[in-house]
Amino acid sequence: MKKLFCFLAAALLTTAVRAQMPADFIAHIHFPGTEKISADKNSAAFTNLFCSAPAQALEKQTLDKLAHLPYEILEKRVPGGIHDLPDKFRPLLDDALRAEWLLNVRDATNGSPEFVLAVRLDDARAKLWSDNLASVLKVWTGLPIEKIPNGWQLKKHLPPDLFRFVRVGNWVVIGLGQNQLPLTEQTVATISRHGAPAIAGGDWLDAQVDWARLARWIHTFNGDNLPKINLQVTGRDGDLRLN
Repeated sequence: MKKLFCFLAAALLTTAVRAQMPADFIAHIHFPGTEKISADKNSAAFTNLFCSAPAQALEKQTLDKLAHLPYEILEKRVPGGIHDLPDKFRPLLDDALRAEWLLNVRDATNGSPEFVLAVRLDDARAKLWSDNLASVLKVWTGLPIEKIPNGWQLKKHLPPDLFRFVRVGNWVVIGLGQNQLPLTEQTVATISRHGAPAIAGGDWLDAQVDWARLARWIHTFNGDNLPKINLQVTGRDGDLRLN
């Protein structure tokens, strides 16, 4: 399992020279989820590896650690005396592994980029995401949640100052930005019209990331020495294929 992660990390670097993203995009990542990957006829070897006992132990250890990451990123902006809430994030990470999701980060001229995460969830899991995220934000900011059609939002004082949660079709859309969320609204509109965000292809992973620009906003991550990447991972004949 560790060898697989090292292999994928190396692949990210070796494919970096081919990145071609729109000028205002910092990141675009689409993951169809392990449930959809497992249904692929080419996924047998991949699925058997990830279902092994060592792989499941490593998965749990990794997700347990990642549950602390939001607090580590935002710790300097959270009032003193406020504690980490990993139990609120941990079940969401299980969904992030299982379910289909799309993350877009787009640059803006108003002091903060816009982050948009769309996740395909059933009603019960969508409610869990809504309840847990609203609970965390109320504790960390001390501010009230404002109800909006099909969701809620919170406006705080420091950039990015607007957080929005919307349920649309079989998806939840989470937007974070400064004052306005045009990409979030565009994503909601696309799902309303087509039943899903604008997703093309059948890749197991499609990632385009400008690490250096992303690191300017996620200060716990040092991406200054990493190049841009354009990576597609697919399964074929029982193997992983990288493009």
